[in-house]
Amino acid sequence: MRLIRITWDRDVGTFTVETGEPVEHENAESEENGGDEIIWTPKLQNVVESVVLVLCPDRRPIYVENLPSPWIEKLFKSEVFIDSPQVFLGGFRPSTPSPSPEGVDGFVAISGSEKFNSVRKCLHMIEGEPAFSRAKTYLGCVDVEDGDDYVKVTPKKFLEEDWRPINKGLEEAFGKQGSRWTTDGRKSHWKVL
Repeated sequence: MRLIRITWDRDVGTFTVETGEPVEHENAESEENGGDEIIWTPKLQNVVESVVLVLCPDRRPIYVENLPSPWIEKLFKSEVFIDSPQVFLGGFRPSTPSPSPEGVDGFVAISGSEKFNSVRKCLHMIEGEPAFSRAKTYLGCVDVEDGDDYVKVTPKKFLEEDWRPINKGLEEAFGKQGSRWTTDGRKSHWKVL
């Protein structure tokens, strides 16, 4: 079980995100103190830009980390309703089956890292349809590869003006430092860190 806690410092106006790992003790002393102990490890501050706790009726709370600013604004303005959140970067997944391809937005997570599926969802959620591709979504215009240090996004063919919405979407979701375009002829690609 992965534990996450968020501590808020009202005086400074900052928060700290920590992940917790339960540690079992076998001696009698620990049993008197309640048994298991949790070791809390803070995440680096430059890694966490935003934190959202999504509460849905009849479901466990879902912790969403680094939700893009436009989505946070929409949440506060009540312009969007999240019935089945699919951005799981921490916390607990609800005990409901995965959404089907016919779901609200048609996105389906596949096996891979959380960052990998976050990148795929970001590309799928870009509004509009590609003008220079037969793909129905911008995710269909690219290949997404899960790497050790980053997620690689490579155009399937020359994107022409379809490059801009993809670049903008990745920058909004992961920041200018978190997504970089690398020009390398036919091997040009984005790196999402």
